[in-house]
Amino acid sequence: MKTKFTLALAFATLCALADEQKISGPVLGFVYDANTLRVRPIQGISASAFVGAPLDFGVDLAKAVFPARQNYILAQRSDTGEAIVLSPQTGATRKLGVTPGADQIILSPLGDSALFYFSAAKSFQIVTGLPDAPTVSGGANLSTFSNLIAVAISDDGKTILASFPEGLFTFAPDGSQNRINGNSGGLALAFLNHSQDAVVADSNGILLLHDVAGQALWSVLTTQSMSPIAAAISSDNQHAFIADAAAGLLTIDLSSGSTVADACGCLPSGLFPLRGSSLFRLTDLSDKPMTIFDAGGGESRILVIPPVVEGAQ
Repeated sequence: MKTKFTLALAFATLCALADEQKISGPVLGFVYDANTLRVRPIQGISASAFVGAPLDFGVDLAKAVFPARQNYILAQRSDTGEAIVLSPQTGATRKLGVTPGADQIILSPLGDSALFYFSAAKSFQIVTGLPDAPTVSGGANLSTFSNLIAVAISDDGKTILASFPEGLFTFAPDGSQNRINGNSGGLALAFLNHSQDAVVADSNGILLLHDVAGQALWSVLTTQSMSPIAAAISSDNQHAFIADAAAGLLTIDLSSGSTVADACGCLPSGLFPLRGSSLFRLTDLSDKPMTIFDAGGGESRILVIPPVVEGAQ
């Protein structure tokens, strides 16, 4: 009887949490709130979006990342450092088997795989099968390298592309590594969706690296001085987007190499995908308006989301 009661109580608690988590109207994505240690939904449409009330999964979060599909949340508990998968639809949580306390969590382009980076241990761990069947499928020892500069993981979880002061390297889940010749490294990296091709941006321009773990052939997209901090790819693999510390946003046609620049009027902290073919959050949640970049529909737009007003949510 006690077991049945415990299971019934757990089910009732999960149902109540799911009811509380229900969000009305369209949701563009999510953003981490460092003040509440929670995740908030970004609601509405891109031209008139707003930040919703915090979602309560019953645990404080130290960090959280969000896949392009926005179908789950990959987070880290603030008390134990454990990595967990959260369902915004049901409120359910699932533990992952990775070592607690990762310094960085990097999702693949569509969120099918994730990379966990541990700076003190100088190591990677790979999780595939997200979100429904997560499996720790390998890792890599980085003890022979200096500081990690940038890193990306392919959707199938079979290839990691990482930049160090020593150069640009690939890693396989079994820990094997290979140096990519013809480039000294990269400041921003991004795999194409469901692909082994990747965009590499450094201070001298932007390149497309074909067959990263195989022949590793380079194509020059543009040569210009820049300070890239993040890279991302459109859902149709037709365009790359580079967040530049000085120039704002750069959109590159991967077929022609033509570029379009947009001044964001902000200091971008990254390119964080929202729901849409080419929609990204540029800045984190703060007491200032949050900036998003919408390159869908054939014309790019820089839009702002009002800051959260204390007591209003």
